[in-house]
Amino acid sequence: MINQRNVERLYQLIIEDDERLCGSQWEDLVVCEYDTPQSILNQFINIFLNNTFREFDEDIDAFVSVANREERKEALIKFFETVVKDLKEDKE
Repeated sequence: MINQRNVERLYQLIIEDDERLCGSQWEDLVVCEYDTPQSILNQFINIFLNNTFREFDEDIDAFVSVANREERKEALIKFFETVVKDLKEDKE
């Protein structure tokens, strides 16, 4: 099952539109044998949108929220649009 800790490994890369998001990072996600591709994506999206991800800000010596729900949603849409575009290009 995908959990928040697994998703936290990927959120920064998606928020930052980082090109380093690669297969090895997806392999770190923990799923069970009964999960389907759709259930895995649904779990990932649910966790990504409904949890507040934080990073440590050394200037104020505290954890701060990285992005609000709308910003995370926009980043996720952009990410999946890029995935679809890349798949279409690979097909051609």
